[in-house]
Amino acid sequence: VTGGSVVHVSGIENSRFPKDGDILCRFGDHQEPGLVLDSGDVQCVTPPKRTLVNEPTDVLISVAVRYKNSSKSVLVWQNTKPFTYHKTMRITGIQPRAVPRSGGTTLFVSGTDFTVCGDLSMVFSCGGNHRLIVSKYNLTIVSNEEVW
Repeated sequence: VTGGSVVHVSGIENSRFPKDGDILCRFGDHQEPGLVLDSGDVQCVTPPKRTLVNEPTDVLISVAVRYKNSSKSVLVWQNTKPFTYHKTMRITGIQPRAVPRSGGTTLFVSGTDFTVCGDLSMVFSCGGNHRLIVSKYNLTIVSNEEVW
């Protein structure tokens, strides 16, 4: 709900982005600047959710171009599947605090506002180096004070 998630939109034809226009990412009725990446994807950053309610909220994402010297924008892409805002998950504990490098250890994670989903993974960071761990460790949520 706090915003700040990076969303990559792919599959938009590059010729739809003129050099004399600004890219806009719309999340429902709120718009933020977008960035066309070298890959042709558009990078959008989610704005904060406008209403802070304790349930997921869906919005449609669209990408538009606003031409220089114009207040109007032209829609170039719209998603038919909604983007869902969830409360920010907070981790309050992980047990055990140390594990062998060989893996195979079950990690017990406690916290609040975990969202039930099929693809929950953890990113471990040490000295600025991030590593996504999916299969070496088993992840078990042992505490969730507010599940939607």
